[in-house]
This record gives sequence, structure tokens and C-alpha cells, in this order.
Amino acid sequence: MSGRNFRQYVNYHRIQYALGLMRQDPRLKVSEVAEMSGFHSVVSFNMAFKLNMGQTPSDWLRDYVASRML
Repeated sequence: MSGRNFRQYVNYHRIQYALGLMRQDPRLKVSEVAEMSGFHSVVSFNMAFKLNMGQTPSDWLRDYVASRML
């Protein structure tokens, strides 16, 4: 129904959780966010993040912090 397989579905929700963590504390390291979101490696986190958000976690975080400064 979602157009995703099980792994993609789970990773989508993990990425949504990661976005919340980064919004709460932008000072967290990407590796910390990846682990807290249930990913076993930063590489798999980066790939899932880019697939879902269209950019890397560090790029997203940089844009997010910059938009809050305006």
C-alpha cells in the first residue's frame, strides 16, 4: 500500500525519527543520530537518508541550521 518494501518502510520511519533528533539537537554527530535511529552503520544511514530526503544528512542539517538563522 505504501509503495515500499518492508526494509524501505522501516528505514523511512527511522529517517523520520532521525529528523526529529536532529531538529531537537543539531549538535549531534551523524554517527550518533544513525545509531540512535536504529541503523547499524553510518553508510547505511547515509544511503537511506539520501533515498528518502534527496540529500545527505550533513547537507540537510546544514540547510536546516541556516534556515533557522534567518
